[in-house]
Amino acid sequence: MFFGCDRGLEMYDRTPGRARVRVNCCVVLACATVAGHAHAGDGDLFGSRVLGLPSNAERLGVGDLDGDGILDLVASLPNADQLAIRFGACSKEEPIRIVESGNGAWAIAIADFDGDGDLDLANTNRYSDQISVLFNDGDANFSGETRYATSLSPLSIAAADLDGDGDIDLVTGNQFGFNEDLSIFLNQGDGTFDPGVFLLAGSRVSALAIGDVDGDALPDIVVTNQSHDRIGILMNEGGAQFSEVVHAPVGEFPTDLQLVDLDLDGALDVLVCNGSSDDLSVLLNTGTGVFADQIRIPTGEGALAMSVGDLNGDGFPDASVMHVASDDAVVLLNDGSGGLVRDRSYGTGLGHRDIVLYDADCDGDLDFATAASPNWAIAFRFNNGEGSFVPDKVLAESVEPNALAFADFDGDGDADMAVGSGYLFPDSLGLGIHMNTGDGVFVEVGQYLPIGGVQDIDAGDLDGDGDLDLVTTPSNDFHDPQVWFNQGDGTFVDGGSYQAGIAPNESVLVDVDGDGDLDLLSVNPNSDELSVLFNDGAGVFADPVLYDAGASPVVIAAGDLDGDGDPDVVIGDSLTDELSILINLGKGVFALSTQIDVGSNILDVLIADLDGDGDLDLATADSSERGAHILYNNGVGGFAEIVSRPFGSSPSMLGDGDVNGDGFNDLIVLDRQVGTVTVLEGSASGISSQKREYLVENTPRWMRVLDADQDGDLDIATTSYSGRVGLLLNRSIEPVCLADFDGDGALDFFDVSAFLIAFSTEDASADLNGDAQLNFFDVAEFLASYLGGC
Repeated sequence: MFFGCDRGLEMYDRTPGRARVRVNCCVVLACATVAGHAHAGDGDLFGSRVLGLPSNAERLGVGDLDGDGILDLVASLPNADQLAIRFGACSKEEPIRIVESGNGAWAIAIADFDGDGDLDLANTNRYSDQISVLFNDGDANFSGETRYATSLSPLSIAAADLDGDGDIDLVTGNQFGFNEDLSIFLNQGDGTFDPGVFLLAGSRVSALAIGDVDGDALPDIVVTNQSHDRIGILMNEGGAQFSEVVHAPVGEFPTDLQLVDLDLDGALDVLVCNGSSDDLSVLLNTGTGVFADQIRIPTGEGALAMSVGDLNGDGFPDASVMHVASDDAVVLLNDGSGGLVRDRSYGTGLGHRDIVLYDADCDGDLDFATAASPNWAIAFRFNNGEGSFVPDKVLAESVEPNALAFADFDGDGDADMAVGSGYLFPDSLGLGIHMNTGDGVFVEVGQYLPIGGVQDIDAGDLDGDGDLDLVTTPSNDFHDPQVWFNQGDGTFVDGGSYQAGIAPNESVLVDVDGDGDLDLLSVNPNSDELSVLFNDGAGVFADPVLYDAGASPVVIAAGDLDGDGDPDVVIGDSLTDELSILINLGKGVFALSTQIDVGSNILDVLIADLDGDGDLDLATADSSERGAHILYNNGVGGFAEIVSRPFGSSPSMLGDGDVNGDGFNDLIVLDRQVGTVTVLEGSASGISSQKREYLVENTPRWMRVLDADQDGDLDIATTSYSGRVGLLLNRSIEPVCLADFDGDGALDFFDVSAFLIAFSTEDASADLNGDAQLNFFDVAEFLASYLGGC
């Protein structure tokens, strides 16, 4: 597959207003054929997924509801009085199934309550102080809802055979139950339950778990007492009769609790998530239900929920903790003795409320799913099998990384990175240059200090010397765009600043006068102008030519809309919510052609061929109407009616490219509020309503689309306020495993035999190192690949 050979800088720099210009052919990188095979996880190209729901999600549960041997996921939707079921599938994904249940469906328990061999559902109803029990017909159709009264505000539920009669009973934790902290519902054997019996367990029960903590083979109950920063332990004395509660201190404001044998000594330990002290409390069991003093492990700000399981396959249970304040989940790996060591954090998007670990993609390791309240979704991150979750690429760490540009600065054929900082601190930060080692690993080689910080970066050959220079647009309103000349090796010198109107917001480099060099265009919302600065060919720009650009022009894009060979300009106005199209009359002289009302709150504009007909279309990101608007070109610069694609919460930046490798241009949208990238899939007729959403670094600011690791598919880079430049690595193409000689996906004797036959018969397929010779080095390549397991 070939990329970029006719699109100039577009291959690397796809931010609106910069990547669509098709005149920059001097910077095209060498194209190469990439050997690869399709990844089995079709649709999960970037190692994460965001699955939309009809309402806000609060809690999650996992179980095989349809009996196919694959775990299903259940989410509670309290504002809709529903449960949503995402059926597990190893190939084609089934639609979400909605089950009506209760009044304010909250916590979920999954068990076979009626003894018919399939799993039923129970949930607490926060708004009516009840539980609902629903019965499975065997095909995951749920009916026969029966409700039972609890005490006030049942926020937690668990299921176990408390009285030893062979059927599953229920317990709820009632946050405001006062002297009715727990409700015990004993099963009569057919899935009907006795009225609730109340137990004292300490005030403000926020979470509970059931397990045999004292080794007598009877299930005990452990709860969190949120208002007293402690846990309560109730020992089962037989027949669902419980001892008085015994307390132990934990961290501040405990929010979640798990029972798990952390040190593999055969006794269940207690793990508590503390929301105000931002840590975990680990209480190791001595074996008789007596617990050692807590060990506190810092996790992150606003620890809300957690889940446990063996994430890295070493046989020891690990933990993942979700933070409501920082909108991320941190992984803590077990050190083998029951201690938990923080590994790293992963963005979950805005406002997630619960987390579960289970094998969501059928590959044998534990992934995590989180429930989101504000953006009505479940988000998945997929485990790479070693306890880290794709995407796991962090390209750079910086203070407030803001703008990005990717281009080949050192002439070695891969895309290097320029990172601009200074959106909030414009006078203290700068411009970082990071060189690509060729495999998507970036090493910082230089730091520069543009005047006024950086909120936009554009790359192109300004002085005609064959290497790529930069222009930075300042984040401080009182400064001007600044030129940085490349010395040929990726080091830069200050080429001076140029006045481009009052407080330029965004810029683009494009040859508007047809003289073969790149001119500079900027939009200025404070003076309501477009500034056009003509390049003299040596990277020196003339004084700006000014054009009226509406009431508050904030974004700009350029491309040949009318097919006359001259790049035209489109400007988005945040005040009037209009696109202004300025047609190039030749020699860089512009005239207003038309203005198009495209909704409200335009945050970005894109020019790209979105329907494959050879002319350039328009797209805008609309944060108020929560979607993207698409206008298809009629071939002469006229545009059809707006096609809207609603999604997300605050779409804010656009890109394009064939992300899924189907031959059609996709529309890529960054949502700053919920921390996602949405890929709207292209088709023969344009951008379809089919979409895939992926998690990125928290509170993202900027986005670029590029092939960072040169494997032939498009990756997505984002900056975030958390201080990271993150990379979504596309998994649609993976390198061929050299040792899998028969191509069956398994390494075995047949591969060894096939290689030896090819080598002994001097077949070219045995030339694994590509030097046109069959020798020891090819054998070494085969052995290294085989022993390494590919």
